[in-house]
Amino acid sequence: MPNTRLICGPVQSRRPAEIDQLLQGLGGRGLLLTPSRAYAARRRETLLLSGGLPGAWGRLVYPLTDFAAALLQREGRMVDLIGDNLRRRLLLERALRTLDRGEMSEELSEAMDTPGFSRHLLEVITQLK
Repeated sequence: MPNTRLICGPVQSRRPAEIDQLLQGLGGRGLLLTPSRAYAARRRETLLLSGGLPGAWGRLVYPLTDFAAALLQREGRMVDLIGDNLRRRLLLERALRTLDRGEMSEELSEAMDTPGFSRHLLEVITQLK
């Protein structure tokens, strides 16, 4: 079984150069997982333009959601990525409606009824992601 090294860190941790060196040292056998497709595209472009790895090595940078979807698909599972904000919000609102409010604090229950709660919760989830 191959060894796996997982390096975690927040965005803007000032470590991209170190991570680039690690990827270049692996000669195309490493993957960089990012929180978003836009950031993945920027990092992939930086790696290719730096001359460290030729584009022929394949896709070295994946957004985490795409990587997880690929793993599930390889296991024969159906994957439906929720790509747009409206679908995400509708899914979140449906999930919130199914929660048992008796199990949560009164403050949280009241907050769920305020306008914009689901939108704010989606923003928090996106930032955590």
